[in-house]
Amino acid sequence: FCLMRGWSQSGVRLWGIYEYAYGSSYAAPREVEKYCAEALKKAGALGAQAYYAEAYPIWAYDAKKLWILSRLADSLSLDLPGLEDEFFKGFYGGCSSAARRFFAIAGRVWSSGERAKGKAAWLSLYNGEDSISLYSESDIAEMESALREAEVLASGLGNGKISARVAELRLAFNVTKAAWRENRLSRELFVAANFLPSKIPDILKDLRGAKLDTKSALSDFFQKSSYPNAPWRTGISDKSFPEDLAALRILESGADGSGISAASLSRAEKFLKSAGVNLMRGGDFERAADLSGNFPAFWSVYSQDTRGLVAKISESAARSGRAGAEFSMCEQTGISQTFPISSGKHCMFEGWVKADCRLGAAPYATLYFHSEDGKILRRKTFVLPPSTGGKFARFALSASAPRGAVKVTAAFFAAKMQRGGRIFADDFSFFIFD
Repeated sequence: FCLMRGWSQSGVRLWGIYEYAYGSSYAAPREVEKYCAEALKKAGALGAQAYYAEAYPIWAYDAKKLWILSRLADSLSLDLPGLEDEFFKGFYGGCSSAARRFFAIAGRVWSSGERAKGKAAWLSLYNGEDSISLYSESDIAEMESALREAEVLASGLGNGKISARVAELRLAFNVTKAAWRENRLSRELFVAANFLPSKIPDILKDLRGAKLDTKSALSDFFQKSSYPNAPWRTGISDKSFPEDLAALRILESGADGSGISAASLSRAEKFLKSAGVNLMRGGDFERAADLSGNFPAFWSVYSQDTRGLVAKISESAARSGRAGAEFSMCEQTGISQTFPISSGKHCMFEGWVKADCRLGAAPYATLYFHSEDGKILRRKTFVLPPSTGGKFARFALSASAPRGAVKVTAAFFAAKMQRGGRIFADDFSFFIFD
């Protein structure tokens, strides 16, 4: 609001605000219009004359938000509670109380600073792998109860429009429920692969079912929805599925590998049988370039400047030996090394990470293959959880070089970090094998 006040006092004749009112890329209702409405009203009071919002709506979830913001843009004197009453009564009629309860639960989730460890969740989590995990199991259950009540009430109204609107909510929420369960099981698999390998087969079995449920719910939505162009897929991703690590642990323990792709199991088996040499230089992070802890020149460092950013070799970040890599306040900071490779070869990137960050932070490992002219031919990424429970956790990422590949880059990034969060990394290794 200080920035808006500055523009108001600058003397410019026309200014406005640019809002992010998404929508996608969230796979669950993003109930934040009270914050959007507050910004719109304050901007208007300071003399703003323009309003632009990115929405990319999931219509069942975002119709209310966009209707309210449109009404406010026309008349800033309107109040939010009154607009909400008008919307629910007009849009959901005789089942408005149940529909209101459904959205109120979502609003409670997005307003909860506790879920994001101290920061209002609505401010962040865009394109975040774990944004859906803001919702607890009880939140999902409460919303399901409210939606079932709305369905029962709608069935007795004899109003086709209202029934169709509740049906749209059901189609969308079925996707949300399936995606929420898939995300939770993927994170449980990561924990099991690190600390409880005996649980991997059972979790994989549940995860196979969850992935099928997500696929089925999406198919149902796209076939039956009156608004089938909703950009769901940007909010649902396999990047949190620790398939390559699980494949290694399964082969090491002799457990059932059903649910792991044949390609991942094959690469893991070849890797374990190979007597490859670790090609990564300084993956133990024992030597810094200088007393400030800067990375040696054989590490390529990428960074988007952030006030207070830390990306260095530090003794406090060690898993083994004397030092490791430490990251804090990083918006998008990464370290990488590039290696020659040829088509058909396989590679494995491994390491250990201890993360203690708010929900929304994204420590991730990535492999990308280059052609002779520098074009990226293939990329594979694994996003670790924002918190590893105070312990170092292992990650593994493997891929096969596509036709035309001559180089492969192995990179680790710390992204979307907030004040107080820290990521430690150590004992990185990289192998190429047949």
